[in-house]
Amino acid sequence: MSPAPAPGLAIAVVGGGVTGMAAAETLLREGAAPVTLYERESSLGGLCAGAEIGGLACDRFYHVVLPSDRETLAWIGGLGLADKLVWSRAGSGFYGRGRLVPFAGAADYLRFPFLTWSQKIRLGWGILRAAAIRDSSGPAAASSEAWLRGLFGTAVTGKIWMPLLRSKLGPAAPRASAAFIWASIRRLLSGRRGPAARESWGALRGGVRGLAAAAEDRLRRDGAAIRTGCRVRRLELLADGRIRLETEAGPAFHDAVLLTLPGPEAGRLLPADAPGAKLWSGLEYLGLEAACVLLQRPLSPYYVINLLDESLPFTGIIETTNVLPPEEMAGRHLVYLPKYRPGAEDSAGGGTNPLLLLEGLKTVFPDLRDEEIIDVRLQRAACVQAVLPPGPSDPFPPEARRPLPGVFVANAAMITESPSNMNAALELGREAARRILAERAQRESLNREASGRSASSG
Repeated sequence: MSPAPAPGLAIAVVGGGVTGMAAAETLLREGAAPVTLYERESSLGGLCAGAEIGGLACDRFYHVVLPSDRETLAWIGGLGLADKLVWSRAGSGFYGRGRLVPFAGAADYLRFPFLTWSQKIRLGWGILRAAAIRDSSGPAAASSEAWLRGLFGTAVTGKIWMPLLRSKLGPAAPRASAAFIWASIRRLLSGRRGPAARESWGALRGGVRGLAAAAEDRLRRDGAAIRTGCRVRRLELLADGRIRLETEAGPAFHDAVLLTLPGPEAGRLLPADAPGAKLWSGLEYLGLEAACVLLQRPLSPYYVINLLDESLPFTGIIETTNVLPPEEMAGRHLVYLPKYRPGAEDSAGGGTNPLLLLEGLKTVFPDLRDEEIIDVRLQRAACVQAVLPPGPSDPFPPEARRPLPGVFVANAAMITESPSNMNAALELGREAARRILAERAQRESLNREASGRSASSG
């Protein structure tokens, strides 16, 4: 079981989420084997791992694929799961002022009751302008609230955007960089043909947990050494250039290490004086809590209900069996009630009282009866969403991405051109693997040149 030193044990990936799996896949595909992947949980997947409710398997958190998610679609196809992908036009809804209204097409947009006609025009025009911005430096340099007010005006920002932004970022919403909401608007529009057109959502039969399991199986077949249930506690750069990892299973030695952990976790592994360690350790994060509610009947025809009522104990209603057929849950209906919480809260421990969550759900759906609720489970995860202040479009200098020789960092905080999602995580992991391979190729080239000069002089 111990990952003790072994000949040729070259590259380690720490963190078995989507970014880590994508990096390991790319390294193996480019001939960088052997590769070792460390994950503290019992299986790979991270936020894409599985859970259980009412005796049924489900995804730990909710996930959806958009038609523009090329990397995700290619990954699904490459793992032989394309036939499990189903598409839906379940659409979206909004809840506010005690009313639940559709927001799934042009007619719904025109009838949208929370804005005046002039405000609807301002909203549509602002979305198109935001989606047309290709350079993230402008949004990144401004606070979310200031940028939104400049683009949509005070009324639309106050009625629509700030409640939605607070649902994601809590009290950090007004001071966070506008790059987050700009990227979110672009991704939202990529699932539509226009600001008022219908969305198209993709979901996998068997859930994304099946996708993560298939990726883990292929990594093993391709020769990756996967150490699940193995937390890495410390990293040390040795005098001979190797990196020593202190793990729960003992020490391990590698030539290069990629940390795909959230900023504070990566910062704790690095030596305190390592370049970039202070930046990673001090990065602000939000944790995520999501209640999974298993029901006997559907609640609405929508995949997502956006909430304008900030008094509710959750910040969205995601009815995942409106994109994934109910037979996937044995005819039951699965709803997620997410809430981003201040601080990098640990996934263990308590959480919001489920009774409070159910009372909130009954506020939106007053006809929901207790006997229709089969089960409720809370899922929690720490360090899910980084909160970046206004600043440069790329706030992570080279010394943060490569804090030590042979040590690299790639995590979701670095996804600034898109909200954090599976597609962006795949791109991030593959790009990080290419950086490792490029540095290794450069080092090998320099070694060959030095060896050639030595031979010539001899």
